[in-house]
Amino acid sequence: MAAMTADLSPASNLDHSGGFADVSAAHWPELSRLLDQALELPAPGRPAWLRALPAVTDEVRASLGRLLSVQRGVETGDFLDRLPLLLPATVPSAAGGPQSGELVGPWRLLHELGRGGMGSVWLAERDDGQLKRQVALKLPLMTWAPGLAERLRGERDILALLTHPHIARLYDAGVDGQGRPWLALEYVAGQAIDVFARERGIDVAARLRLLLQVCEAVAYAHSRLVIHRDLKPGNIMVSHDGQVQLLDFGIAKLLQGEHTEATALTRAGRALTPDYASPEHVRGEPLGTASDVYSLGVVAYELLTGQRPHRRKRGDLAELERAIASADAARASDAAGNPGLKKRLRGDLDAILHKALQRDPAQRYATAAALAEDIESHLAGHAVQARPDSGAYRLRRFAYRHRLVVGGVAFVIAALSVGLGTALWQTQQARENERQARQAIDREDAVKDLYVETLSTVAGWDAKTFAQTGSVSRLLQATLADFEQRYKDSPERRLGLLETTSVQLPFMGDYEGSLAVSKRYQALLRQTGADTSRQLRAALAVARALSNLARPEEAEVVLSEALKEWPASAERLRNRVLVQAELGHVVGLLGRRPAAATLLAEAEIDARAVPVASVRWNVQSKQARFYLGHDDTTALALVQRAHDAYTREPDAFEAEVGYSFHFLGQALMNLGRNAEAENELQQCVRRHDTMFGAVDRDSVAAFGRLAAAMGAQGRFAEARERLAERWVEVQARPGVDTVRASATLLARRLENEVAYGDAQAAGQVPPLAEAASRALASLPNIGIYVRSRTRALVWAGRAAPAAEQARLWWTAMPDYVQASPEGREVALAIAEAELAAGQASAASARIDALLQQMQRGSSTGTWHDREAQEWAALAQAAQGPAAAAWARLQAYEHSQGASGRVPPTQADRIDSALRRARLQRAAGRPDEAAETVASVRADLALQHPASPRRAAAAELEAGRQR
Repeated sequence: MAAMTADLSPASNLDHSGGFADVSAAHWPELSRLLDQALELPAPGRPAWLRALPAVTDEVRASLGRLLSVQRGVETGDFLDRLPLLLPATVPSAAGGPQSGELVGPWRLLHELGRGGMGSVWLAERDDGQLKRQVALKLPLMTWAPGLAERLRGERDILALLTHPHIARLYDAGVDGQGRPWLALEYVAGQAIDVFARERGIDVAARLRLLLQVCEAVAYAHSRLVIHRDLKPGNIMVSHDGQVQLLDFGIAKLLQGEHTEATALTRAGRALTPDYASPEHVRGEPLGTASDVYSLGVVAYELLTGQRPHRRKRGDLAELERAIASADAARASDAAGNPGLKKRLRGDLDAILHKALQRDPAQRYATAAALAEDIESHLAGHAVQARPDSGAYRLRRFAYRHRLVVGGVAFVIAALSVGLGTALWQTQQARENERQARQAIDREDAVKDLYVETLSTVAGWDAKTFAQTGSVSRLLQATLADFEQRYKDSPERRLGLLETTSVQLPFMGDYEGSLAVSKRYQALLRQTGADTSRQLRAALAVARALSNLARPEEAEVVLSEALKEWPASAERLRNRVLVQAELGHVVGLLGRRPAAATLLAEAEIDARAVPVASVRWNVQSKQARFYLGHDDTTALALVQRAHDAYTREPDAFEAEVGYSFHFLGQALMNLGRNAEAENELQQCVRRHDTMFGAVDRDSVAAFGRLAAAMGAQGRFAEARERLAERWVEVQARPGVDTVRASATLLARRLENEVAYGDAQAAGQVPPLAEAASRALASLPNIGIYVRSRTRALVWAGRAAPAAEQARLWWTAMPDYVQASPEGREVALAIAEAELAAGQASAASARIDALLQQMQRGSSTGTWHDREAQEWAALAQAAQGPAAAAWARLQAYEHSQGASGRVPPTQADRIDSALRRARLQRAAGRPDEAAETVASVRADLALQHPASPRRAAAAELEAGRQR
């Protein structure tokens, strides 16, 4: 479910291979599209997405179930494992090959960039009137096996998700009229990394920094389950300013197809470069990320020494393959061509390259990030993991780092003494690290088994079972209970299972289940004396589950106790910052704004020291939301700051990016910038619908706000149609979020009809409930619902019943909701109905209380403040001299100005003008009243022909007091 943030989400363990064998050709496009959607989601969101899918065939659903299994992790998992085979071209090429000006699909060839044994690369641009963009168009000398071009398009979309500053993107792919595939890639102007280094004569350190950029890009792609398979200098370009761009990420697999048998390197049509292939690649074994690590090692070896670790003799490819598969590479320092370079490579760099080039994948660096970490350690003068740990080695690295101050024998002797004195501690630390690593592996294995068993069962369900509300959630919890019993003697495995499930269940909409599992997880952590950082994380999970259940008072207790029990320290800073920010958010919701402001400010300062973008965004966004509906100008500035910083992060969580767009859209709408808000909300809705499903509570909330942005610009019919479509979709797919989603859509439908002035349509919107309840009164958008329903009843001549019904809602609201922007909407609704019913004294007292409440909460920088002042003046005019009431409103406007208090919608502009005109007319200023009404004539033209606003404006312009 959308309500949880990715801070608590486990890493993806899903394997995306296989599962297509029993799918008919007719279903390939649908399956490819759905697979693309699934692969954009974080692992915890996929079961909810699968649960929320509209009707699909049994075979497609079964195949998707198998695709979402977790039998292997990222190291062995690869969603490109089932690509169609490419065959040698059977269509004769035109004489001389492709020509400048020739059309290939939608691309017109400009000039050739390069040519190789596998085909050619051309600079090309689109010629079909769509987006003008120059690309590098690859034209391989191959054609498709019959009937499988659809799969290329699906994988094209998946690979296009690799958005990283050091990866050249795959923009498009297809098959031309002759059956030849083409691949459109980002055009990168630059030089191959080895050419760049050689021609510029850069030193070893500079070459290592280039390699760090390569490692960063490879690690990013591996995190998306994409491996390169053809890393070589020719696929690594460097721009004139030293920025690396990797080419052909994932394209090797597209060109290669499924076959990786032992003789693949010598087969005609082979796409890869044998000099850089890993031993397992040569042996025809399954490939994982370790294969790319080996190829990185070859590239690094060549970049640093000028030689490859294995070289052909007399062009004998078979001998090269045997050497790669069975022989160790020579030390880099031995291969170097001059004494100075030999000395520079000897030691750390020899060890780093030796580890990267291990024949056994298990002996290499586990990830590209681990290789990068050792390179960074070497550049900083720290010990590297590739070398055996010893006191003497650590001392040498220490002396290197501090070579400017290490000046005498006495210092060296002292340092040696320190090294010997800490040897025992180092040994103990190594053993502790090994123990923790084993525990982590145990936890991961248990979690994988849990998901395999759960999803295997789901894959075998019929449509009826699958469609039952909460069926997957109940199955997961039942399977968890079995696994807890299975691992009753293994606390670490149980901890992993409980933590993962507590995070998974909110994505399924099961907040009660999440709370129960989170509490079991928290209790087991305490029982086993787990480290405090994990205890803080558990407290955060419990508190968020309570907040999702509208129990913020209990959430505050959990978070406060956690902060008291585990004071600030460096090792627990990250999770403590998240707990403190969550506490500030909860305290703010409960109406204690000064205390909340202090907590959030302290968390924001501490978050600056946390090198994790999602943590900083989490804190900054909570700070911004603290001001939403209270000081909208400040809120927009803070939301924009957090949004700009986070959306620039290449590894930002997709769910959090969606929320960031939502908060930005809300802040813009509060200030009347609805066209801008609509653009941001479109982004949010697209992400939420894809990640959480169209009937999810947060997806519907974002969609409702988007519809409101349309109506705020006068596009009432469009908003009405879109809301009706989403209403049908939500009602057709009942689930755990149906009540909340339905309430949101009812509120937005009412809001749209009332804003349009269609009193008849507003009266036909079904009521939310016969009587107010605390559960409903705590829902988001309840203020919009009550305000709009009350206005519709007033228009229908039922002002007194409208006031009474609104007071029932007010009474049902918890105190903290009454003090929120939602509560203000209800208070204003009551006052409006009371004035219409002739209860001016009651309305005046209610509005005065509201103004005092906003003053105490520093919540006067909003449209609500100005609107309340206008209603207060009208209530005063109804009880005494209208001239004094008009003077009161003018004094407020002169003292406060309009900053942050502009009417946020067209309907608000009209209503404000009509209130002011009524005051002006009552105060004996008929000409000013007519001018005020005339100022909104363009807005009135967009109202429903029978809008009560039109009638009120006509009466005021005609001089008749309404």
